Amino acid sequence: MSVFRVAVMVAFAFLCGSIALAETAGPALEGWYEVQPRDPDGATIFTVQGWAVSAVGEVRIAIFVDGREVISGKPFLAWPGVAERFQGLSGTLYPGFQASIDPAAFGAGEHVLVLELSTADGTHRRRLQETRFVTAPPLTPFVALPILLLMFLALPAVAGFGLARRAPAVQTELVESSAMQGWRLHAAIAAFALVLLVVIVLSSRLGMVIPSERHGRFGGLANWDGNFYHVIAEQGYGAHAASAYAFFPLFPLVVRLVGFLPAPVELATSILNVAFFLGAIELMRRTGTRDRVLLLFAAMPFSVFFVANYTESLALLLCAAVLRSASADKPVAAFIAGVLAGMTRITGIPLVFLAVDAVRQRKWSIAAALAAGPPVGLAFFSIYLWITTGDPVAFLTAQQRFGRSSVATPGYLLNGLLKTVGDQREIGLWAAASAALILIGAAFLVARGRWGEGLYCATLIWLPVVTGRMTSINRYALLAVPVLLLAFSSIHAKRIAWCLFGIEALFAVYYAAQFGRQAWIG
Repeated sequence: MSVFRVAVMVAFAFLCGSIALAETAGPALEGWYEVQPRDPDGATIFTVQGWAVSAVGEVRIAIFVDGREVISGKPFLAWPGVAERFQGLSGTLYPGFQASIDPAAFGAGEHVLVLELSTADGTHRRRLQETRFVTAPPLTPFVALPILLLMFLALPAVAGFGLARRAPAVQTELVESSAMQGWRLHAAIAAFALVLLVVIVLSSRLGMVIPSERHGRFGGLANWDGNFYHVIAEQGYGAHAASAYAFFPLFPLVVRLVGFLPAPVELATSILNVAFFLGAIELMRRTGTRDRVLLLFAAMPFSVFFVANYTESLALLLCAAVLRSASADKPVAAFIAGVLAGMTRITGIPLVFLAVDAVRQRKWSIAAALAAGPPVGLAFFSIYLWITTGDPVAFLTAQQRFGRSSVATPGYLLNGLLKTVGDQREIGLWAAASAALILIGAAFLVARGRWGEGLYCATLIWLPVVTGRMTSINRYALLAVPVLLLAFSSIHAKRIAWCLFGIEALFAVYYAAQFGRQAWIG
């Protein structure tokens, strides 16, 4: 055999070995990105951010809009969790990237944004899932005027409903004896929810920018996570690959059942969520909570999540059912509500801490029901994941698909709060205020001997922290019912309460408009 043939064979073997080593060392190209609108100085700008790694060399990132490359470059930012996920790969120290895009530069109409990853030598390319957005004409006085009229005329009408309900606080027995006694409270909250629904729909149709996968007349009600729930309900968990497993199954099942109604599924789901919300209000009312307190609770700025296609209303209803069942010594009802809460969202799991108060009161059957219910619900979901994916905790590992990780240190929340106060950028003043309020209230509950409720509320704030991303703290804070009711109960002066209600309502309408326009509000 000639020397030339030997050299060719050796080179071919070396090449094959190198390819095999590259394939076993890690992914050729792996990445994730998200598009978030922001509103600096009144101009809507997209922030495209994410991470990218490769086992075969440096990564080049290119952003295409309608097939035209608009931005390109290399990763340059640190990103939590990537180094732990892809151990042994180079380039995981700074795998993140961030870029800004002005959607107004592409004109009115629907556009397609695609992120393409490639190696420096061009031998490997991969396009990630596309993102669609619609650039609508700028708001004109003919569009803005109806929204302003809605804000300043409908909201006083809702306040009038609340002022008409000036009955003193009633005991639980009186409330239970008359099911119609709180109809005016429910009418006021339902009217307020209707205002939020109208604002979301108008904003989603007439707003400046609507990046969404659902462009129907009521598509704005299902923005962001709401779109995931609808896709899971319509196509199953395989529709969005592993990222869909981050969403628990009970609410998609509810959406699927609503889909059989002869109405737009987004609108029907929102109306059902309003019904869930009113049911939660009634359960809290049956525990002796004053009507004025419940009205303030219902008008919180982020109550938009109670009327949109999100899990908050169902989760609140089940949380209120657990609290009500525990106070009424109904262990079976507490267990069933706990199981359903554990299948709705991760926020249902901390309900087990309520068993601490039951143990302190020597209510052993209630304690057992509270401790067992949420874990059983979570176990049902985990068994399903184990059977279908082989990973019983896929709902945790799926967080990595969104660039999140569970590597946050105990000082992560404190660091985020301090940076927010310092430069107002880290997690946002609203999120920081929500986190501080709930943590202070949780400490106060513990000091008053309500250990279970305090631990439950504190854990709700800690849950988004351990994922390494705190943008959703406001949603978690909405379910800290014991702290919020305690805070509103401390407001004794009626005039101050009604002024606070008006301020809350205005902020709620504003954030409903922001949600309809797809601006993320936490």
